[in-house]
Amino acid sequence: MKLKMKSIVPLFLALVFFVSIFGVFTQSGSTKGKAQIVISFGLPDMTEQKEFSIAGNVTALELLSSYASYVEADHGDVRCIADYCSTNRSEWKFYVNNNIPEESAEKYVVKDGDLMTFRYEEIKKTTVNETV
Repeated sequence: MKLKMKSIVPLFLALVFFVSIFGVFTQSGSTKGKAQIVISFGLPDMTEQKEFSIAGNVTALELLSSYASYVEADHGDVRCIADYCSTNRSEWKFYVNNNIPEESAEKYVVKDGDLMTFRYEEIKKTTVNETV
């Protein structure tokens, strides 16, 4: 028995519709909460802040990339946000709830209530006699 193209097309469209509707309900139903991102460009008047609803397992880097105009990362560490890139004197530091997390922004899974801060900071030089 041959299936005609006319009978396959409505079946295909119904399947696409079902999958897309199911995906929307699944994503909206799995919201875990809210989180905030703060981007500090190194000067008091150059700070941006945004609150996000989080759904599923989203990383800090994914959330940042959805918000900032340009993000570049290398091995999970943020190298550039907008026109500010790490140099030999300044770099991007990643904080969660004012602490440096064990994971990079690429691996850190955002949790409800997290405050993630990406701060452009001067690299502090240490001397041989200083302990870190």
